[in-house]
Amino acid sequence: MRFTGGGVLRGQAILDVLSELDLPENIEDLSKPFVTVATDLSTGREVWFQEGSLRDAVRALVAIPGVLRPHKVGERYLIDGGVTNPVPVSACRAIGAQHIIGVDPNDKAGRHYWQPRRNGLLADLMGTDLRDKLPDAISALLPDNDRSGPDLMDVIDSTVEIATDYLVKTREAADPPHLMLRADLSHISVLELFRASEAIEEGARLVENAAQPLDSLLG
Repeated sequence: MRFTGGGVLRGQAILDVLSELDLPENIEDLSKPFVTVATDLSTGREVWFQEGSLRDAVRALVAIPGVLRPHKVGERYLIDGGVTNPVPVSACRAIGAQHIIGVDPNDKAGRHYWQPRRNGLLADLMGTDLRDKLPDAISALLPDNDRSGPDLMDVIDSTVEIATDYLVKTREAADPPHLMLRADLSHISVLELFRASEAIEEGARLVENAAQPLDSLLG
């Protein structure tokens, strides 16, 4: 974790994993049509990756504001495409998709975006072990381990989710997918990347529960 560079996580591990997966270097060399959406931090416009570096495309689209550093491509700093187009149905239509299955990973089902708890998100992640290893001057800047109000990362996490939820609903009303699957990942915080297996399990559950409408849609 770092507090410089526009995000607390550098994101190098994402690029390392992509290299290990033995994927093509360029998007146009993939076996199927592929597009990702990022957001230009300067202009606020959507940036679609349909060709060029696959590593740049994936790294840019997951640059969650305040969490993962913006990714520089050329002269532009790019952040998460969810800031402008969380469920990019329009991008899928543009590359010729005939059946579009959207996935909303932020379904709250009536729950609050933030709820009081003993520790804030940042305090939980730091933990006492890491705090004890830091110089006193830095440790003093970290949130207390016993507080009921939101800390910095709680505020960033909740704010992004509120804005994303609004955008999903607005864009879905204007340009709906043929089928929308809504994932309940409210138990996983924005920085708990080590819980990816739980998110994958939720994805499998969604597909199993939607077996009938999926069969109807895809024949």
